[in-house]
Amino acid sequence: PYLLLFFIGLIFISYNAWKVPVNFVFYKKEQHLLLICSVLTLAVVIIFKSVIYDGWRHVFFIYPSIIIISLYGLIVLYKWTKKRKEWMLLGLSLVLGYNLMAMIQLHPHEYVYFNIFAGNNMNEVKRNFELDYFGVSSKEALEFILKKNATGTISIYPEHYPQEINIDFLPKEQRDRIKVTAFKDATYFIGQYRSGDVYNFEKEVFSVFVKGASIMSVFELTENDKKNTKYTE
Repeated sequence: PYLLLFFIGLIFISYNAWKVPVNFVFYKKEQHLLLICSVLTLAVVIIFKSVIYDGWRHVFFIYPSIIIISLYGLIVLYKWTKKRKEWMLLGLSLVLGYNLMAMIQLHPHEYVYFNIFAGNNMNEVKRNFELDYFGVSSKEALEFILKKNATGTISIYPEHYPQEINIDFLPKEQRDRIKVTAFKDATYFIGQYRSGDVYNFEKEVFSVFVKGASIMSVFELTENDKKNTKYTE
């Protein structure tokens, strides 16, 4: 819905610029900025094949301009449906209701969200996009390991840094029981699905799922697993 409103708003701005170009050039500077931050930025990235690091965080600043242009689109729809406001209210209610249900369904991993253009299902999305990029579900993985091993020290091998820093979120008595070790010395391997990762370990004991796709897995390592040179080099 936001993308639809954005394109309606974009058409509205473009039409006004074409219809009254002088007014647009001299008196619509806020619209110039919105177009620069959204359309022009994306065009430059595509045309010049600019390097956008994982998470495309270097262009997060385009979101506010997209939303504001979407509001222009909302105003256009409001004017079109002025005599039938109930249709406008129904549409907004459906959008807000859908968003609310999606957040409830995905909680506590609302950030692992993809629209229908990303793929038919999460397992398809998983092959092309990063899921738990920031490793937020690492805490759940650590809590599972602690629950499974009620006493003693537990040695783990975290594949990515978020698994290590999430240890700091645990109570001190639990933190003291977890020891980060080399792969060959670890009892558990914690894997975070970021870049099409596939783990071929024998014993998966825990996984965090979002819409049927695993975003974080815990493996209990066997001696055969520890022969994997990818993690021992």
